[in-house]
Amino acid sequence: MSPGPQLRDIQLPPEPGLWPWPPGVWLLLLVAVLLVARLVLHARRRAVRRRALQRWQGAMRAILEDSTAAGVERVAAASELLRRAVRQRDPEAAVLEGARWRAHLAALGPLPADDPGLDLLVEGPWRPRLADTDTELALSRANERLQRLLETFP
Repeated sequence: MSPGPQLRDIQLPPEPGLWPWPPGVWLLLLVAVLLVARLVLHARRRAVRRRALQRWQGAMRAILEDSTAAGVERVAAASELLRRAVRQRDPEAAVLEGARWRAHLAALGPLPADDPGLDLLVEGPWRPRLADTDTELALSRANERLQRLLETFP
């Protein structure tokens, strides 16, 4: 047996450096960035929605607490506020009048078919005067309808 070539020790390649990162790390970073972006957008949407709901509720609260205005004016203001809120969700419904507007308001939630509060809310702004009980009934219906409407806002 003749001695062959001399074998040298096995040399390992150098340790991989920290840069560039392997593709798996880039993929994890991308997923993390997308997740954070989604969370930020979701939080922003919730904050915008919460501020909008607070504005609508604050406007209705101001109408409900205004004891200096006449009942007809308060009912007209509540009706106008409802129309503006409906316009945000369904622009075509904001131009409804009379029985069709009443039916649209009734469709927002459970109410008896002959509810006098909705009639007062629809017809009240055009009456010469409203009794205090009628004003309070119309305003309570307006507040209920607004709350129902706000539940369906995006």
